[in-house]
Amino acid sequence: MKNNNYFLCSKSVIDFAKPKEISKPFKSGYHYNLDGDYFIAIIDFQKVDDHFNKLSESERDGFWCKEIVGGTMDVKSITLKGLRENGVFLEIERKIGITTTKNISMVINNLSEKFNCNPIQLIDKINNSKYNVSKKLELVDKLCNLINEDGASYFSPEFIEQKIL
Repeated sequence: MKNNNYFLCSKSVIDFAKPKEISKPFKSGYHYNLDGDYFIAIIDFQKVDDHFNKLSESERDGFWCKEIVGGTMDVKSITLKGLRENGVFLEIERKIGITTTKNISMVINNLSEKFNCNPIQLIDKINNSKYNVSKKLELVDKLCNLINEDGASYFSPEFIEQKIL
């Protein structure tokens, strides 16, 4: 029996599974994870799980997915604006203290219900902004090359863009 549900996935799972229904890539929001892209996709979990079980321990690092299912987390304090500006994982941690990918996937489900869309549409709504977190992180990274890291966090994306671009 196939299990084709929404999953929060690493890029390596997306590269392997090649799903037809997939969100735009999104960032966690953490400054130490500038290169990490995450995705929401409908995948054949059995196919992914079978492949995972054939991988060596070192190949398994970074190959993961978590099913997006309902949870009991209260998401009323989380806004699309906050998710855009800070990143999905970071905003969830800041607002409700959730950090594990399993629990974040449940929060994504609850946010999809809150904003009346499916999980892929949610991520695409978050990415639909001039100053989404990917752009902000890119600008901050450029600014950090000019000034020390502590000073970069005090500037708005608009200020950074004016000074760099």
